[in-house]
Amino acid sequence: MVGVHLKDLFKSGNNAGIIFGQPLYRTDASGSAQLGENRATPYHLEAYYRVKLNDYISITPGAFILFNPEGNSTNDTTTVGVLRTTFTF
Repeated sequence: MVGVHLKDLFKSGNNAGIIFGQPLYRTDASGSAQLGENRATPYHLEAYYRVKLNDYISITPGAFILFNPEGNSTNDTTTVGVLRTTFTF
C-alpha cells in the first residue's frame, strides 16, 4: 500500500489522506477451496478528511472503495462510507 497524509490542510488541526494498495488475497487453493475462473487482483482505495471542531472533538468522514472484492472479477466494486467522531479528554 502507498499513501499520502496532508497535515493542517485548509485549517490548523485538519488532516487529509488517501491510501491505495492491494489487500491480502489467495493465489492458490486446493480441495473444496479451489479458486474459480474469474480470479482478479483486488485493490483498495481509501480517502479521509479530519475536521477539528475544537480541542476536544474532531469528525472524520471517509470512504473505502474495493475493486474486485474477494479477488473475483464478477463481484461488483464496493463503496463504503464512514464517519468517525473522536473525543479527546
